[in-house]
Amino acid sequence: MSDNLTSVEADAILKTFQKFDENGDGFINESEMAFYLLNLFTAVFVISPQTRSSLGGISASSLARVTTTQAFSEATLNEDGLMSLDAFSV
Repeated sequence: MSDNLTSVEADAILKTFQKFDENGDGFINESEMAFYLLNLFTAVFVISPQTRSSLGGISASSLARVTTTQAFSEATLNEDGLMSLDAFSV
């Protein structure tokens, strides 16, 4: 993780990473990220339907899939295609 982060920021990133890392192996795979984002976007769209409208009416599952694909294509992954905490925090 970046040395430029405050301890509060580093802790918040770690806690968020741990929410994505469903199996607790210290890495995030694409299905873990997609699952977490699907739940997140579903909740956001229920609470704020105008958010979905402002995104062109995209479904939570489509948005989760597109976001996961983009994150994994832009991140530096390990040899197994998994995202580490360092890659997540960039």
